[in-house]
Amino acid sequence: MQIDYSLFELKPITQLNRLKRKKFQGVFFRVEKKFYLEYFPWEEFGDHSCDYVLDSIKRTKKLPPVLNQQLKLEKDQKDIEKKVFKNHLLVKPHESIQMISGVYKVKYLGELNVLSKFISSLNGKVRLDFNNALDEKTFLLFWNSLSAGDKDKIEFVEDPCCFSYKVWSKFDSAGVPLANDFNPYQATICRFTVFKPNRNEFLPRKNQIFSSYMGAELGQYHAYLALMLWGDTSLYHGIVTNDIYSNQLNLFKKQDEQLYSLQHNLVEKMYSQLEEREWKNLI
Repeated sequence: MQIDYSLFELKPITQLNRLKRKKFQGVFFRVEKKFYLEYFPWEEFGDHSCDYVLDSIKRTKKLPPVLNQQLKLEKDQKDIEKKVFKNHLLVKPHESIQMISGVYKVKYLGELNVLSKFISSLNGKVRLDFNNALDEKTFLLFWNSLSAGDKDKIEFVEDPCCFSYKVWSKFDSAGVPLANDFNPYQATICRFTVFKPNRNEFLPRKNQIFSSYMGAELGQYHAYLALMLWGDTSLYHGIVTNDIYSNQLNLFKKQDEQLYSLQHNLVEKMYSQLEEREWKNLI
């Protein structure tokens, strides 16, 4: 199996999380000169670097399981029905929201008081993502400071702190609707699972939210294909990350409220851009 690679860099036009990085590196793979894959690491959250993955593939002469999963999606994409889907709205806690209702996703950017005020201002549901930023005491203080009405607005809290069954059981007992992302899927106290096809292998789960990995367009497209193949489209998902990087193709078009469809012409443009890249042979 011939595998070529091409490194790429993404420059955010907005703050993506509390760490405020200015640029991100990923790597595209081309298999047998016709199938394309994407590896986009978040090293600050435990992912291997691009160099590590390149060295591993060169040494073992094979793709890691998550890239093999992408390869299968690539090969099967013509047979996968491309349907509309519901997607949460990714917002920042200081933004003024004009929608009366909806499902929102908010990443913690370092200011709990701002986050609390934002939740109070909403009429819809909100999903909070802390990326393991807090400790047990700080999170419980935040949770207990919210009114009963504001707690009811929170659909789930994703990764409030590093996983510990003892600590997360305390959160569950306090009424926190937990969701796990990087943490163990077997955590039965979690009401939702956030599945990222660009990082993890698929396992069937109840209340499973499909999410892109906030990488390049190819990763978004593969996450969409995974949703179409394995996901529950009655739920709101996290595939769409439009307008977060410079020179980004927005593959998904908003149809009505929070309903999105795939823009097939932009998928074709994405693949044309991939074909035109400079490629180096790996194995």
